[in-house]
Amino acid sequence: MSEEKYPDLAVAILAGGASRRFGADKALLRLVPHGPALLERTVQIGQALTNRVIVVGHQRYSALELGIPIIPDETPDQGPLAGIATALRNLDRPRVLVLACDLPCLSPAVLRWMIERPSNADVVIPKTADNHWQTMHALYRLALLPTIDALIAQGSRSVRALLDAVVVDEISDSDLRTLDPNLDSFFSLNQPADLARAMRCVALQ
Repeated sequence: MSEEKYPDLAVAILAGGASRRFGADKALLRLVPHGPALLERTVQIGQALTNRVIVVGHQRYSALELGIPIIPDETPDQGPLAGIATALRNLDRPRVLVLACDLPCLSPAVLRWMIERPSNADVVIPKTADNHWQTMHALYRLALLPTIDALIAQGSRSVRALLDAVVVDEISDSDLRTLDPNLDSFFSLNQPADLARAMRCVALQ
């Protein structure tokens, strides 16, 4: 797979969650002493793909001096669909890779494989064997913004509602496991008990 950046791609990292289950701001967590914060790690992975990376989240992350725009969520605490809308409204590339800020085991190889996958779909998204759409590890076309705005205006906060309304390219569990046998890429840091697994991932990177 190519190591070049993708000129038609932007990356949006959503960092709007309250981290209630974890008990601290996950985006600021450092999995290695004196290492980068989790949000910084995700930004670095995004910048290896494109020079157009933004964070959708609180301005407190400006203290990390990320060197990229930090865009406040237009409708905070309204779920990921609203965060995706904010991201698309502030980007100008045809495709946007949307990532959560709490994925410590992100695989650049998996991301590049997804980006380079031939597809004309509105959304390119993994779906794991547990029937779970990986909405915060997916590619969305910028042209979807009016559809998303219409759903939000109707009171919908569900990314699943968007997937039901557009053309979706579903990446299967079996395809994902050819590159990521344990599906570590989709592991999210939700509670303190997850720290050990997260630190193992970082140690192997």
